[in-house]
Amino acid sequence: MDTLKKALKICDVCMTSAKNLYLCVDLLNKYLYFYIYESPFMTAEDINNLIDFIKDQIDGLEDKESAAQGL
Repeated sequence: MDTLKKALKICDVCMTSAKNLYLCVDLLNKYLYFYIYESPFMTAEDINNLIDFIKDQIDGLEDKESAAQGL
């Protein structure tokens, strides 16, 4: 779990550009992978927090067009 939290911090730092939004989505895929296979350290709350983080990042982007094209 510590590694996933470090990845989230890195994702936060990399969000200076809308083109880097795919990093957050990739991290969400990893969270979902561990949740689906019932890892004891992954909870639904962790996933919801990450989704909220991604939504906040999208809302804060100046160049939303570029983010939509990147996905």
